Amino acid sequence: MSIEELDTKAAMMAFIVEQLESEPLPQSAVAGLQSGLEAGRWNPLVFENSFANYGFGFAQGAWRSLPGRLIQVQGLVTRSIEFGAAVIATLPVKPKEALVIPATINGITAARVDVLANGQLLFQGPAAIAGSYLTLNGIIFGTVN
Repeated sequence: MSIEELDTKAAMMAFIVEQLESEPLPQSAVAGLQSGLEAGRWNPLVFENSFANYGFGFAQGAWRSLPGRLIQVQGLVTRSIEFGAAVIATLPVKPKEALVIPATINGITAARVDVLANGQLLFQGPAAIAGSYLTLNGIIFGTVN
């Protein structure tokens, strides 16, 4: 594992700990997380702006509801044109507040996915060549209702 990957994982863990300390999860959410996140069925993302599933047997872009009004997003996605700031997909659920989630392009280049108040997943990062991949794994957030 590279230093960049460790830095990204450490930043993500620090963010999660900060969120949990500022607003504790309901007991039902903690139980759901401890049971392996098996609460809801996966719903495919409806991609925008030339984003698509990466393929090759990797997890497809999807989201699901978890106990305690939480949403989880997963998948490895790509874009058929050069990467730049663009909406990946719009979820039918809205977060409590806009979030910035650390991410990487091709596992090495720092980027981020913003979860906007309107439910959009917005890629933010440096330009990347067409066919590069971006993981959406690790995105978990609370919803408004």
